[in-house]
Amino acid sequence: MKKVLLGSLIVLFALTLMASELVMLNKNEKPLVKSVETVLELPPTNNNPRNSEGAFVTLKDGTIMYAFSRYHGDSWDDNAPSDIAARYSYDCGKTWTKEDKILFKCGTKKGDNLMSVSLLRLQNGEIAIVYLQKFVEPCGRINCMPKIRFSKDECKTWSEVVDCIPHSARGYYVVNNDRVIQLKNGRLLVPTCYAKQLPKGVSQRSIDFVYYSDDNGRTWKESEWLLPSTHKTSKGLQEPGLIELQNGNVMLFARTDLKYQYKSFSADKGETWSVPAQATEFPSPVAPLSIKRNPADNSLIAVWCGKQPEWNFPKPTKKTWDRTPLVMAVSYDDGNTWEKHTAIETDHTNGFCYTAIHFTDDNSMLLAYCCGGENLVPLQAVRIKKFKLNK
Repeated sequence: MKKVLLGSLIVLFALTLMASELVMLNKNEKPLVKSVETVLELPPTNNNPRNSEGAFVTLKDGTIMYAFSRYHGDSWDDNAPSDIAARYSYDCGKTWTKEDKILFKCGTKKGDNLMSVSLLRLQNGEIAIVYLQKFVEPCGRINCMPKIRFSKDECKTWSEVVDCIPHSARGYYVVNNDRVIQLKNGRLLVPTCYAKQLPKGVSQRSIDFVYYSDDNGRTWKESEWLLPSTHKTSKGLQEPGLIELQNGNVMLFARTDLKYQYKSFSADKGETWSVPAQATEFPSPVAPLSIKRNPADNSLIAVWCGKQPEWNFPKPTKKTWDRTPLVMAVSYDDGNTWEKHTAIETDHTNGFCYTAIHFTDDNSMLLAYCCGGENLVPLQAVRIKKFKLNK
């Protein structure tokens, strides 16, 4: 019965999660996107109930690798069994390999889980992969710890695991997918949020900090903590991301339950931070924001679940978790102003989140994100779209 039901859901997924037409908030602006196409769908299948939270890297021969969280068994829950798998494209993201290649397998104990991938080409030529590893202690406490590995041969083989956080400090730490950055001076930054462990599960209220490394990820130090600037929040600061600005400062952004993303700035490469403040340019539900710099023109591209009232889309259904529409915008002045707001996904019955952004050599941008809806929760499937950008 389970197999029949899942098969029906997969068919429904294929019929309902079709490419949506792009919608611009201000139709008088020149469009950011020239054309868009869906290039890969990774829906759940039997014994693979969830595909989610991935990242891209371009190899030296031009191959693009997309690595992601691949769950197995019968549960899509965050703490269910999950491996790290990959797909490959040999034509700038237009087509993709058909089979999942397992990069790293989780253990066999209850609670063992690998998920939430970041990939980064380092300045020394290596490729770094960061992911979360979960394990359960005999007392039942769940730990979630960021790990990093390195490849010197274009992802054919990988180093042993390096702990970003000492095992002695084990707890529940979250690092979103596609989040790790390297500053111009070579420092690596891993934006992290910490949630207190409770007798049953973990607290929903989080604090943020950044782990930084000045030796290409072999050793790590912890920044000062970022605390919410108001007590009127049950979530705190969650799922932070980072972008290095052209003046050398670093901006941290984090989701909240306060109707907006919040942001903070560091003038010392991520060691200390300003008091987090409301980012009024990013009205948002409790869902993450992603920002990356386009190397073609130095602009910033932001992708998030935009809640500007001007969109006037139908009210999201309950199982979207309010994570729709998915929108993007561009900044040509290093984040001071944003324009060309464009809705990527507008289906009010589907939720969209955990975006990975990757720029290709043909003036295009790949976006990979989770999607779902009335019959699939937002975390169960991945969609990749290729956007041809206007110059």
